[in-house]
Amino acid sequence: MSRSILLFTALVFSQLLSAQDTDNTLFPASWAGTWAGRLEIFNPEGKVQEVPMELQIRNLDTAYTWTIIYGEGEKADRREYLLRAVK
Repeated sequence: MSRSILLFTALVFSQLLSAQDTDNTLFPASWAGTWAGRLEIFNPEGKVQEVPMELQIRNLDTAYTWTIIYGEGEKADRREYLLRAVK
């Protein structure tokens, strides 16, 4: 599962980098919000797991919070990040 998480994170950040405009390197405000669905995890033999997943992106004054939640209820795996522009 950790390999899938790493792949997902790399994909998201690669999309972020490729979508940057040279005049505006701010995080896209249109990404802010709550995104939810089912994460399907596959190996060469097929689907091995399906997990509820939620991504919350919130705008702060000088940064964004980025929270990924895998699962539901008390057993949910919640990962919180703070994104800041580095110049």
